[in-house]
Formats: sequence, C-alpha cells, structure tokens
Amino acid sequence: MKRFHKEQGPLPLTLEVAHQLSAAIKEARLSLFMQAHESLTPAHFLIPNPDVDGPEDRGWTPLHDAAKDREALRLLADSPFSPLRDGARFSAADFLTQTGASARPIHAAAVHGNLARVAALLPAGQQGFTMEQLLATSITGRTVLHYTGSSLGDYASCAAVLRAVGEGFSAAPFLQPCRMFKRTALHEAEQHCHLESLFAPELWAGGVAEMAELARHVSEEGRQQSDLDRLLHAAALLSRRRVSPELFRAAARAEMPLPTAQGREREGR
Repeated sequence: MKRFHKEQGPLPLTLEVAHQLSAAIKEARLSLFMQAHESLTPAHFLIPNPDVDGPEDRGWTPLHDAAKDREALRLLADSPFSPLRDGARFSAADFLTQTGASARPIHAAAVHGNLARVAALLPAGQQGFTMEQLLATSITGRTVLHYTGSSLGDYASCAAVLRAVGEGFSAAPFLQPCRMFKRTALHEAEQHCHLESLFAPELWAGGVAEMAELARHVSEEGRQQSDLDRLLHAAALLSRRRVSPELFRAAARAEMPLPTAQGREREGR
C-alpha cells in the first residue's frame, strides 16, 4: 500500500495534486491522504483533471470521483481528518459545475445512488437540491432524473433532497426529452424496470394529481408490470388520510391490504 509522508507545507492547487487525490479516492486511500495533508481543502476536489482516466474525460475533477464513492463521501462527512471538519462545506454549485464537456458531479452521484450523501456535505439548512438543479444537463442533455432512471432507480433520494428545500415531484420534469437521445426520464424508468420505485406512493403523498398525470404517459405494458393502478390508489389513500410515509412503508412491508372504496364508505370516510 502506498504511504503518504506528512506534508511540509500547504498543499498546492495543481493538476499533480488532483491526480494524486483522484487516485487516493479510487484506490481506497483517501483516509491516508487526508491524514497526510492537513491543508487539504474543498478547493482541491474542484481542480479539473483531464487525464485522470484518459483525455476522453475532458475535465473530470476529484469531486466527480468522490461523488461516485460511498466510502469517500462517508470520510468527507465523518472523518476527523476531513477538510470539512472545521465547518467548511461544499456548495450546491460545486456539484453542478461542468468542467469541459464532462458530466457534473451531481450526475455521478445519481448514477451511484449517492445523491442524499452528497447533499449531506452542503451547509447546514441547505442540505438539498432544487428541481431546477436536478434538471441541470450533461453534454447529452440528460439530467439527474434521467441518470437515476437508467441506473439504480433511487428516486427516494431524489425526493429527499427536494423535500429538504421544500419542493417535491411533479410530472413535467419527467417528461422532458434529453437533447441527444430524445428520451424522457419516464422512458428511462420504464425501460430499466424502475416504475415501482418512481411511483412509490410515499414519494407523491402531496402531489397525487401530478403522479396521476405522469402515469398517463406510461405504456399499457408498463402499467401492468408495475401494478400502477394499485400504486395510484395507494397514493390517493395516503394523501387523503395524511398517513406518514414511514408508517405507509411499514404497512407495505407487513403486506397489510389497502382498503377498498366500499370499505372506506362503511367506515364513514
């Protein structure tokens, strides 16, 4: 394992340092790197590093690599050697910066299911992203919603970072086609079998009408495979009763049956 010698002076903001930092992240040596370089700052993660994986990356930064790596994000959040240990923070703009023609760090986070983890590195009280920020595009025109649909389908994290800034899901963003492939985020979700994750009732409890509008654009095959009508009914029930999302998830895990409309009438609801 490569050892780092204790630094003799402040760490410069150079391409060589960016190379070393990206390598440390990829090779699970970030903890050692941080211990060896007490002068490491968030700015070092923002150095454009076009050669980190070859010239095709066109400006990839160490922050891109960190956004993909859960352990790196954990160390940045919790390590006593983290450059964030004294109250320094990344900004939302740092994760939205597009260097050269590369994707943004927020896109890397979405692909690897780390959106909520990168939000935790933002200043207190601002640990979320707006829908406008989630719709920032890559060179192909894809957004966080596209990348989420084509990878892990972690829409719960998308909803969580929106909730943190007082926003929620609506239909329109999922229906915007990306510039190069002309595919919408909804298409990505359907193609990669993530409709059940996208239409999880607890993610739409405050916007059932928007959920229903988006559902109109799902193919008949997609509706059947995801049991979409049942999900819509569950979301309407959740919204009407104002049940907490946590309680709803617990009921779903226990496979508690959803009441029928006739049952609600008998209950006087």
